[in-house]
Amino acid sequence: PTKIDCFGERYVFSFPQNISGYVRFRTGSLKSGQRLLIRFAERLMEDGTLSFCNCDSMYPKDVRYATCEFIANGEDFIWNPKFSYFGFRYVEITGINYDCANTVQAVFVHQDIKRKADFHCSDDRLNRLYRMGIFSSYSNMFYMPTDCPTREKLGWANDAQASTEQFIINFDSVNFLKKWYQDVLDSMRDDGAIPAIIPSPNWGYDKWTGPICSGILFEIPYQIYRYTGDGSLLYNNISAFRKHLSYMKTMKNENGMMDYGLCDWAGPWEKGFNASPVPRECTNMLLYIKFLRITRLAAELCGADVDSLLREEECERRLFISTYFAKDGKMIYPFQTALSMCLVLNIYPNRAVVEQQLIEAVEQKNCHLDCGMLGMQYLLYALHQAERDDLAFSVVTAEGYPGFISWITERDATTLCEGWKYSESQNHHMYSVLLAWMMKIIGGIEPTKPGFEECRVQPYFAPELSYCSAYEDTKYGRLTVLWKRENDSINV
Repeated sequence: PTKIDCFGERYVFSFPQNISGYVRFRTGSLKSGQRLLIRFAERLMEDGTLSFCNCDSMYPKDVRYATCEFIANGEDFIWNPKFSYFGFRYVEITGINYDCANTVQAVFVHQDIKRKADFHCSDDRLNRLYRMGIFSSYSNMFYMPTDCPTREKLGWANDAQASTEQFIINFDSVNFLKKWYQDVLDSMRDDGAIPAIIPSPNWGYDKWTGPICSGILFEIPYQIYRYTGDGSLLYNNISAFRKHLSYMKTMKNENGMMDYGLCDWAGPWEKGFNASPVPRECTNMLLYIKFLRITRLAAELCGADVDSLLREEECERRLFISTYFAKDGKMIYPFQTALSMCLVLNIYPNRAVVEQQLIEAVEQKNCHLDCGMLGMQYLLYALHQAERDDLAFSVVTAEGYPGFISWITERDATTLCEGWKYSESQNHHMYSVLLAWMMKIIGGIEPTKPGFEECRVQPYFAPELSYCSAYEDTKYGRLTVLWKRENDSINV
């Protein structure tokens, strides 16, 4: 611990890093029958008591949340829990004595998955955000990609879909994801429905799911193929793709829209996590088009006919344009999420109009975020396609609310957070698209053919940066990029 505060029989231990794990200590001179109450939390209140950030509200009132009880037997030994772990940065132990308190250690626990990439630049804020993303990822690798190590520890598919690419970039995670992908397949009902959490105790098939979650069926095979060249999950699961697409069709209303599941989740909305100004039928339709394209790719890999998929994709695209674009060529929902998704998915032929709408939407918010976890997966890349990496850089580094830098300056966060209010989880990975963006845009490393058979090295030389160093391990070896400003030139 970096700090130990004593409040009578209660000791509070502050650690430098928010982690998943437990504490270990030596029992020392504890007497037989002496009871210790050990509680874990991610933040402290001003009076030194633990704050559970509303995480304890997920449990019945009579359940002791994030708590261990230890009863000493009078022997001197080293103790830690063997069948549980917690998400924490602060630990409160009641009943401990001074000698025992001096032996308390925090132990970081996660799946044994090696790193395969790294990023560093002249802006320590970006370096810290990258490190926060690494710790959040590790904190949620427990046999499946969990949402957080604190309250639920569940395999939320929307979180995983948002992080799949950076998982594959930064970690030797393909086998880890393939294992969980079998759980995804096993979770699918006979009608093609996929739940929000995987594995599921028959929960989350209706209210909390939707394409923002079920898209994990397509995302894992697609990203594994892009970064490793292994297309087996694509062409071996075409039947599963088609089955889920058929299910999605059954969810259409009379207007051909799919109004179910989550919308652009967890944005800085005053009315709550699920209050995006972009309706879910809009984002659902865009995701449906994306899934059709991945299914078509899978069919192409195994030489199957793709004409019907092409026709359906074109019909959906035309319906989307007629529904969500006005006669002047502008989108009727001029918000960051809808505009970004349209650009990245190349929906509308007159891109210049949509690009200008997006630039205005970002500038109107003074480069602050006005999107949720879904929109964030597209926003920075849409600005890149519009040749406005300067705006994307400003979005990532914007001071104040809502912005990533506020997690550092206002919370002293060491992991990525769930959202923009302090009452939410302090260790989530669903905004970790930041890490992929740093590697691909600032570092300039991105495959242009599956498995890095060919790649593009094209960094964005941000005027605010004096250097950037990045590497990524591929099946052909390590690819390292270093660019640095020297006098009036940039050396790469």
